[in-house]
Amino acid sequence: MSVTFLDTSAFAKLYIEERGSDEIGDLVRAAESIFVSAIALPEALSALRRLVREGKIEESDCSILKERLCGDIAAIQVVPISDESIGRAVAAIERSAIKTLDALHIGAALVAEASLFVTSASCQAEAAREAGLDVRVV
Repeated sequence: MSVTFLDTSAFAKLYIEERGSDEIGDLVRAAESIFVSAIALPEALSALRRLVREGKIEESDCSILKERLCGDIAAIQVVPISDESIGRAVAAIERSAIKTLDALHIGAALVAEASLFVTSASCQAEAAREAGLDVRVV
């Protein structure tokens, strides 16, 4: 089975229209299976709330997007935070100069045996490559 893993920067593009959103939509439609880390939902919701605080989207739009996001996540494979994913995240941190949450996504993708790791963060992409993942930056 081909596993496409979306980190939050990629996953959020399904709900927040920005550069790369069309490409992510195409990837998701073509994928056999989509996986995200358990941290993707709170991170994506945090991004939506930030957009409300910054006045970039209305509260009503945020509510609609949140409802859609929560509905969609039920159909996506969510990789839980586990001892194994944390261990792999720690190994990624020891190899690369990356942030904790970025490393947790990499650890989750490794546990899921991702065929493709999708991100919009170039430093995370490099760390994912160093961890042995096939990476696509959007």
